[in-house]
This record gives sequence, C-alpha cells and structure tokens, in this order.
Amino acid sequence: MKALFTYSASERRAAMTAINLFFSALLGASLGAMSEMPLERYAMIIIVLVAAVSSIFVVAYSERKATILSTGIVLAALLAGTIWSPTLRLPEDMQRLSVALLIWVTTLVGTRYWPAAAPRESADRAPASQLLDEEEPA
Repeated sequence: MKALFTYSASERRAAMTAINLFFSALLGASLGAMSEMPLERYAMIIIVLVAAVSSIFVVAYSERKATILSTGIVLAALLAGTIWSPTLRLPEDMQRLSVALLIWVTTLVGTRYWPAAAPRESADRAPASQLLDEEEPA
C-alpha cells in the first residue's frame, strides 16, 4: 500500500516538470494580459518575477533539503505578505501573480518532501526493452 503513495525518481521528475511547465505558462498568460500597464510598472513586475522564479527553481532542483525548505518558506512568507498584509499589499494584478507564485512554490515544496521510493535497480534504470517486457535480440 505504501508503494501507491510514493514517487519513483522518474515520477518525481515528471511531477516537477509538469508543475513548472503549468505555472510558467500561467505567468506568461498573466503577463500577456497586462498590455495596458505603464512600462515602468511592467519592468518592476518582471524584476520581481525573475527573483521569485529563480528562487522557485532553486526549490525545484536543489539537492539540499535545508536549501529547499528555507528558500521555500522565505519565498512563501514574502508572497503571502504581498497578498494579505495591509502594509505590503500590492496592486491587484500583482496580487494575482503573487497567488500563482505562492501556489507554485508550496506545490513544489510538497512534491519535494512527498515520500519517494529508494533508488533501486528496476524500472528507473532498466533498458526500454525490459520496461516493455520485450525479448532482447539475440
């Protein structure tokens, strides 16, 4: 039963890729909808997004659990502050991006800390012919 609720290495990579792809597309669509925004404000949003997305990718690809957790917590706290804190509150369009970024980083941290199967000499490393139960050519 435990095997049903654990990732293999390839399943975790697939989940991380899907999460990153989805939220990257969502940010792109959101930025495309901001065409009437003044250029200075748009540039500021791009700078904030570069910093946030860079931090998110550290969470996604770091191999150090302390880095994953600390970066994820700091980023999530900052983003939550921009959404709910009266003193840090941003304009509504940036709040929408903050919500997307907050969900992105928490999803990645959750995926990184979800139980994973120990590496083994099986499906993750087997040749494609063994994965498909095909016979090896003689």
